Amino acid sequence: MVESRSKKRISKFIESFGNKVNWKSANEFIPERRIFYYSSSDEKPKNNNVEEKIISAFCDIGVPRLTGLLQFWSLAETDNGLRFLSCSDQPFALEDLDPRHHFYRLACIKFRCNIDHDDNYDPYKIYAPRDNDWITEKSPVATAFLNRFPDVVLDLRSVRGTTPLVQIALGCGFTSLILLPVFDHNSSCVGVVECCMKVAYLFIVLQELKFALERAGLSTYHVQESLPFETIHGLKLATYEIEVALKTLCESHQLSLGQVWIANDTEKHAPCSSSLEVTRTKQKLLVKLSGYCADSLDDHLPMPHVYEYYDTCNVLPLKMREVSIVGKTLETNLSHLCRDLKKLMANGPLGLLIGLCKCSCLALCLRSTHTGDNVDYVFEFLWPRGRNYSIVSGSLLLNLKRCLPSFKFASGQKLGGGFHIKELGKVKQEDELKQQYQGQGPNSLKRKLTDLSEGDGEPYSDPFWDDDDDMLVATSYMKKTAKILIRCSYILEDAMEKIEEAFMLDPENYKLEYQFEGNWFKLDNDLHLTGLRRCYRKDPNCRLKVCVLPSSIETNGLADQQHAQ
Repeated sequence: MVESRSKKRISKFIESFGNKVNWKSANEFIPERRIFYYSSSDEKPKNNNVEEKIISAFCDIGVPRLTGLLQFWSLAETDNGLRFLSCSDQPFALEDLDPRHHFYRLACIKFRCNIDHDDNYDPYKIYAPRDNDWITEKSPVATAFLNRFPDVVLDLRSVRGTTPLVQIALGCGFTSLILLPVFDHNSSCVGVVECCMKVAYLFIVLQELKFALERAGLSTYHVQESLPFETIHGLKLATYEIEVALKTLCESHQLSLGQVWIANDTEKHAPCSSSLEVTRTKQKLLVKLSGYCADSLDDHLPMPHVYEYYDTCNVLPLKMREVSIVGKTLETNLSHLCRDLKKLMANGPLGLLIGLCKCSCLALCLRSTHTGDNVDYVFEFLWPRGRNYSIVSGSLLLNLKRCLPSFKFASGQKLGGGFHIKELGKVKQEDELKQQYQGQGPNSLKRKLTDLSEGDGEPYSDPFWDDDDDMLVATSYMKKTAKILIRCSYILEDAMEKIEEAFMLDPENYKLEYQFEGNWFKLDNDLHLTGLRRCYRKDPNCRLKVCVLPSSIETNGLADQQHAQ
């Protein structure tokens, strides 16, 4: 009975498309994911047919849940030679036969997305039906095709009203959008895969969709393929020098990631400033030239989000209009430091990913004698945010000259001499140590940066870390106790998460104190956590104590009473 009801529902769904649609389950593991395709006969499409490869890719996407509509917009041509994109008679995939998703699909097949600009068209209009199809020049699908770059929109509400298809998608309950231009045999672009969905699994779907297309014999456009190696003299030489330097610097300084960005002018490709803007101003994007990533520095420092960010940078360009430390560095030609990338409040898909990395970042704008003033290179270095940011950034700057002999700052200053760093991100006044640094050499830098981070009279030991080891802290709450491991990469926010998990605490209802030499001190910012680390560094055998207290009461002496219990 249930199976019969399901068949009737699918039959009714197919009838709405004129009974021209066939369907099959994606695979035995996800039978509820249905792939719909069009065929004028019972014969299967030829193996070299693009539609057959798209169907194969849609069946092969390795995500447990697809909360939206997946469809292919194919390149076609009118009788008078004008090119357009259409999803009519093209494969699509649905996991739920949601009436809203059904409505969006029915709306999309009525649209032709114009590719070739016609002087008779007004780009701010949607034209009356031609052959029962609406024609639009403002489609994000069309601009993704022209740019050749994949695009991800995290929140469709941010572009509400810019195009009719976006407005319809919002009305149908979709929140996010993925667009992937598709190439057959690395030739010209044959169309665009669109995925309208909820935000859950967004980046997983992006990567898995890319891999599925490649396994089916299609390809997507890696950002590096847009780089003008043949037209910019010396770019290949500079790139080789950069690749060697990134590997050397990341390994010697134990960095999570090092990569380099350059500007890519898409004027020759796109008429729009982005895939979701109507204006015909030219687009300025940053694309990754080269990179090096350590997926895991060692057993206790896994950085999964760093690798996800690194890998996604190979697929998505960085838009200059988005808030980012890389874009700010290119725009100003200044060096920038951010101690906690989460506080930078970067936006866009890459900004969201980098905010999850729990890292500090240094970004520098350099030029090479190989390419002269034609190319600005933005170097981006990431490391775990619990490390001593002053020493890491200072040591990096002093070693750049040795690793990059043909490079200098975009401002004209030589590497290894005096330098200035501007700090970005929201920093409390009490946490501000110094926002500009000047170095005259390795010895003076070591002394100055040691003074900043370690305090007077303490010996300089490790050049990169505030402490060498993790701390095991005896923590008490009411009559409960727990031993909590605080990694050397943790900031206070990370330590508080562990404490909340151990005692099942509400983040708003408690405060912390720690004990040293019989006295209790507040533990409510990262400087106080540094103080706790100093206690441990002076005596690694000491028993570190942290007390969890209710936030609504005074703490004077209460910690002693609680420990006495």
